Amino acid sequence: MTASEAYELRVQMWKIDGSYAEVAYDAFAVGDEASKYALDLGNVVEPNPYGVDDDLVSSDGAPFSTADQDNSAGGCPIKSTANWQDSPWWYALPSTGIGCPRAGLFGRNENTDFMTGGTYFGIHWRSFTEARHSLARVRMSIRPADFESVSE
Repeated sequence: MTASEAYELRVQMWKIDGSYAEVAYDAFAVGDEASKYALDLGNVVEPNPYGVDDDLVSSDGAPFSTADQDNSAGGCPIKSTANWQDSPWWYALPSTGIGCPRAGLFGRNENTDFMTGGTYFGIHWRSFTEARHSLARVRMSIRPADFESVSE
């Protein structure tokens, strides 16, 4: 789908206490099957008034992993990242030097400390979800990069 034209990405996040943050990227694409659906991100759209970091950068260029198809190549120092995180995601590759991902938005909505028994279950954006607490809600939206808003 993202190969046909250029897209932008917006990630919106809400904590259990109602706090809100968002990050927007000027480009977003998911690769084809041969690339194992690698994530390709552009730059964060500035200014970012919410003060959250570009935590998705740890997944830029990474192939998509699931519990039965771990494509992380040991980027996070565990046997199977998708099993350990209990959710599919674009887990960081060793070449990034980042290790475990700083964002994981396909996890469970735990509304609590999301590290249980050494497994991360929650939805997190590290610079926004301090103390390993899961986000209450998240939305990832894409739109064509040449999208023009219609005003009335």
